Amino acid sequence: MTSDDSGEGGEGTLELPELPELLRLAVGRGWLTVEEATKLAREAEGDGLDVVDLLLDRDLLGHQQIDVLLHLLDPTGLVPGYEILDVLGQGAMGVVYRARQLALQREVALKTIRIARLDDRQAVQRARAEALTVARLSHPNVAAAYDQGVHDGRLYLAMEFVDGENWDDRISRDGPMDERIVWGIARQVAAGLAHAEEHDVVHRDVKPANVLLTKPAPGSGLPDGVPLAKITDFGIALGPREENETRLTRAGAGIGTPDYVAPEQLLSSDVDLRADVYALGASVCHALLGERLFESGSVMSVVRAKMTGDESWRRFPDSASPASVTLLERMTSHEPSERIGDYATLISEIDAALDQLNGRSGGTPVSADTRRPVRRRTGWIVGGLVAAILTVAALVIPWGPGVESVPPRATNLERSGRMVYLFDGESTPIGRQRGKWEPTRDELGGTRLSGTNGWITFSVPTEGFPVFQFQFGLDLGSATAVEVHFPVDERQPTEGERRVVRLTTNDVEQGGRPSLDGEFRPTRERSAMPPSDGDYHSVEILRQADAWYVDVEDTEIGGAVALGEGGRQTFLLRVVGGTAHFE
Repeated sequence: MTSDDSGEGGEGTLELPELPELLRLAVGRGWLTVEEATKLAREAEGDGLDVVDLLLDRDLLGHQQIDVLLHLLDPTGLVPGYEILDVLGQGAMGVVYRARQLALQREVALKTIRIARLDDRQAVQRARAEALTVARLSHPNVAAAYDQGVHDGRLYLAMEFVDGENWDDRISRDGPMDERIVWGIARQVAAGLAHAEEHDVVHRDVKPANVLLTKPAPGSGLPDGVPLAKITDFGIALGPREENETRLTRAGAGIGTPDYVAPEQLLSSDVDLRADVYALGASVCHALLGERLFESGSVMSVVRAKMTGDESWRRFPDSASPASVTLLERMTSHEPSERIGDYATLISEIDAALDQLNGRSGGTPVSADTRRPVRRRTGWIVGGLVAAILTVAALVIPWGPGVESVPPRATNLERSGRMVYLFDGESTPIGRQRGKWEPTRDELGGTRLSGTNGWITFSVPTEGFPVFQFQFGLDLGSATAVEVHFPVDERQPTEGERRVVRLTTNDVEQGGRPSLDGEFRPTRERSAMPPSDGDYHSVEILRQADAWYVDVEDTEIGGAVALGEGGRQTFLLRVVGGTAHFE
């Protein structure tokens, strides 16, 4: 793990003697302004209130941020045998600290996850699986795992501390990178992945953010200017079958990162090394270009491009050599069978490209006409999918070429082109329901589905539809919240534990409920509701491979692991505290 992931400042040397230490730390990390901290300190002292309570009441800091500050104040209290030194990064699933392993007096990266934020059994299994996966590997280009366990409601994983930065941060800071350096990094990543493949491990989430760069040791043999690269984060790696019967995934990440993920991985998480080759090629494209590969940050738009075989995302700078373009086209081919299929060949071809870049002969000749326009493929998806992402359209919003902007009347689950309309504008959709659900009309006379203080389920067939999308416009109306529920047990869609994305007028949250009416427990910090042009927010629910995603106004909000039985997937819309409208 790296010392420079978070992009946040340390404590600094601020002279703030009048502030409590916790507020000093918050100011030093840039989480509070001096003015905010000073006002809070005065209010807490004047009214005899606790600073932590005030921070939460004022919505100035989240629970995770306060948790981090408290552990920085008590550095040996988080995990026995470890002393917290700093924070390396934070995410929805937990915090990574720079720490000292006291018994061996070595610095480590300590990844921690609150068990209360996840299903306990799966969380423990996942952390142990990651530790065991990495523990089998011993390679200079793979960050080593040292220790794992559970303490005081937290999972922890101690890993090799890498004093440097991740590849993504390097690209963000410096922009396009020199081809020789990029391929020098990629060669090391390929070597580390080859070692993992020898142990039957496929990473499944290769991307620049999961490659750490540091200063090479003397005598490393690396060319001048090329940093030492180490692969990290095997949290969703696929190893030997007997250790992955449950395909443990974390919500919203079971299939990798959309910008880099191979098309076949969108349909199934059971992939081979060619998926990692594709992701490494996409990472090289990113480094050469110096910016995101997809202009839209929407998960939906990326998936559409990947599923339809649209390879126009493969943009290269004009300065890219023919050798680089040819190799990248082979690495990122839409068809797995057309990609380089083993690491020995990949490393050999990287060496050949480097030879040509360095003006040496010995590589496979690359003709000057290899910079051809990128083709759009349409033949990869077969059987029941046709050559496009198949969409299940909820309510009345269509998507895709050849579909009318206003859909024709259709009965429940009647197919129309590539769409399935679940609301015909006149009758209530089929599904289990509670509360009041009925067709109504808006101010302009258009039809909409209105729900009052209740819920409705949608059960969607997945056989032949491994990727589909559910879309609607949401007007919160008088409701205090609308929730999208993904049951943990699909056979009991209205019972038991569930993952929840909660939408209010101002905020969006991801969390869970122990039951349909149980207390909502957030698992991520609240974020602002993305702005929309009118009263309605565009909401898209995408199901792919082992995960669900929820987007609001093309902004990814959250997700959940997809668990299905009998070829169907069920989710639930719930309206709380009034009437909401779906259009």
